[in-house]
Amino acid sequence: MTYNMMGHSDFIEKLPDEDLKTMKSIERMSIIMISILLFCIGFPTLAQSPVAVDSTNLSELTATTPQVVFTVSVEAEQTISIQLTAITQELALQAVVFDGNNALELAIGNPDNLNTVSGEFTSSVASTYTIQVSSSNDEIGEFVIRLSTLTEDDICEAYVFDAVEAIADVCSTTGRNQACLGNLNMNATPVANLSTPFSFEQVGDIVNIVDVESFQSSPLNLEQDEWGVALLVVQADIPDTLPGQNVTMLLFGDVELNNSSVSDPELAIQYQPMQAFYFRTGIGAEQCSEVSETGILIQTPDIDAEITFLINEVAIELGSTAFLSFSENSTLDIDLLEGNALVSSQSQSTVMTSGQRVSVPVDEEFIAVAPPNAPIPIPDDAPKVPVMIPETSLVDDATATPVVIGERPPLPTDGACILRTFETDNNPNVRSIPSETASIVSFIVPDETYPVIGRNSEGTWYEISTGWVAGFVTERGGDCSNLPVTYVPPTATPLPTVTPMATPTSALPIAGNNSFSITIDAEIIGVQSTLSGNISSPEGVMRDSVTYSIINARSSTAGDSLSYSITCTGQGVEHAKIFFDDGSVRDCSPTTSNFLDMGFNRLSQVISIGFNEAVQDAYVTWTMSFSVQG
Repeated sequence: MTYNMMGHSDFIEKLPDEDLKTMKSIERMSIIMISILLFCIGFPTLAQSPVAVDSTNLSELTATTPQVVFTVSVEAEQTISIQLTAITQELALQAVVFDGNNALELAIGNPDNLNTVSGEFTSSVASTYTIQVSSSNDEIGEFVIRLSTLTEDDICEAYVFDAVEAIADVCSTTGRNQACLGNLNMNATPVANLSTPFSFEQVGDIVNIVDVESFQSSPLNLEQDEWGVALLVVQADIPDTLPGQNVTMLLFGDVELNNSSVSDPELAIQYQPMQAFYFRTGIGAEQCSEVSETGILIQTPDIDAEITFLINEVAIELGSTAFLSFSENSTLDIDLLEGNALVSSQSQSTVMTSGQRVSVPVDEEFIAVAPPNAPIPIPDDAPKVPVMIPETSLVDDATATPVVIGERPPLPTDGACILRTFETDNNPNVRSIPSETASIVSFIVPDETYPVIGRNSEGTWYEISTGWVAGFVTERGGDCSNLPVTYVPPTATPLPTVTPMATPTSALPIAGNNSFSITIDAEIIGVQSTLSGNISSPEGVMRDSVTYSIINARSSTAGDSLSYSITCTGQGVEHAKIFFDDGSVRDCSPTTSNFLDMGFNRLSQVISIGFNEAVQDAYVTWTMSFSVQG
């Protein structure tokens, strides 16, 4: 049979994909076999580089040196692991290993042209072995060869701990309430209607966790050099007055996490971003038997308080370091590595201390379905946990001197008043009203300036377009001397005690209870609810209440407002009042009283309509209408 070499490329182009892949694999294997044959019968002498066991060496394939040869002295009965990792992105590697008699000991092929390949062999006698490295895809460039006597478990553990330790550098600028991609691969799903897209694809990418609805992390894959890891710096319920203190969370392995304190409007009222969340893990076999490669590690700062979390409907008050994972027995396992914790589920609680494990039974959706089990010691055979949580500039150091912005352009000394962050790596909260306990509506970003439109009467909080920012976490420029006072705290006045008269003196109707509780959706423009009721005196119900709660009030809706109107008609209407839960009181009259809450500063409120004292011959009908204005 005659083979036409000139038509070889045309022949390959016409092959089906599977046949083409097979033929290319045969070609690569042929290269290895030719290398073996040449080594056995002799080929032009290549420079040999002696390397040591348990060493890492940098080398390079070039156009003039397409093969690199290493020699290594190995003791008898010694198992040697060889790992080849291409530094040049396009390069893929392969290798053959010969013993002291030029007999083939190991062939490391690379048919899929992976970035990293490895293999191992065990020597029968003490000898000097030769390792020949070449390209599997005809590319050239730099690579690293690592030789070690480590077992697979040792290699696995080293990879996990090295990856976690490296995060200290790649995520060093992560600020409060931010997440950093520490190692590939991991996906971050943005919240609905996010106006500004973000990128979370490259190692070191940073996003605000208030913008993330969920994280999905990839399991450990040593062959493809993948292991999803993210560092989260979370405020939780730490006061704003401790800007240098944060909770550090390390999310790694086959984990899916839902940031429910952002995605769930009811939880968002009570919890900060990532203070309440649901997570689940995969059930596939793990590569590491000696080290944990899937789970969540939480470390709280050294402050005189415990931080509260709601995790899969389990309340955890944590002081120090805990590792969370799921077991094959359908339990959420909480391993307390340091400190103390209180774990609560199904209205029952248990206290745990350092070195203990508490397990909470969960259902198929990983939700708690029973009280926590009694604490037990963490089993001796439990995998190690990569506890080397990196220290960012905001973690664990309340006494550190803030990094004052001096390298950025100076703020102006005249013109409109503006503000920006005082620290280069902090994202201060923007709150609905000037109070550290008020709801968070957004954050401000370092290196950006924001026009100031007002202040509180004490000059300790400043209003920007999206809400209020504390003065102690910002610096200001421009002329701020004549800022208007746009917020004066209401003076609460106790509601008078209503004493009904003993007997009616007229035949007016007697009002029953007409209290309501409604929900307003901030994303739906227009009238959403109209309510009506009656109050009467001296008999009957003299006061009705309306409780409203706002959902879906995010930063994207901060320019909208809640509008509501109240009208009262009937006999004795001159005595009818509107009572607000901040202690203020307004008359309720036949002339409609309109109220406007700009930017949804209050996510819930109780409004009452009634009499401030018992009156004779009164029967009043009230009407209340709620709408959202764009």
